[in-house]
Amino acid sequence: MRLTGFLIVIFICLSLRVHAEFDFSGYEKLTISEIKIRHAEDLLKAAPLPGYIVSANAFKYALPVSFTKRLRNLSKKNASVIKAWQKTLRVPDDFINLYKQEFKIVFGDEIYWVPVQEELLPHMGTELHPGDKFELYVIVIGAIDNKLVFLATEFRSDRAPL
Repeated sequence: MRLTGFLIVIFICLSLRVHAEFDFSGYEKLTISEIKIRHAEDLLKAAPLPGYIVSANAFKYALPVSFTKRLRNLSKKNASVIKAWQKTLRVPDDFINLYKQEFKIVFGDEIYWVPVQEELLPHMGTELHPGDKFELYVIVIGAIDNKLVFLATEFRSDRAPL
């Protein structure tokens, strides 16, 4: 069990490479609705209400979303899932410390606040404008109150920086 957790942590950390080396192909392209269907049993129904559950698997997805340019400090709910995930999988503090803020994304009628790596924020602010559609690369780390918790690891837009 310890070896599995260690391998998962290594896998996740290797996913957080510099933008030029990021393995976009390692992320499955699905919508939030499709991801919710996929994890209806293992994460969403398994999480007690109120309460959370963490995932020992590194589920990696490329989400088509709309940018809102709205940021806030990491919510207490998301922070609790991140901390539990860190403790369960022994994720290094260096990785967890990358997530101090979350931003609002919109997918159809659904709103999600997604923790994003601090180093991505300046690039997102430059490359994206409110309403822009873009791909957000995330890992699913668990669920809280019947809602998935994502960590953003990268993004890609059609709009190139000037």
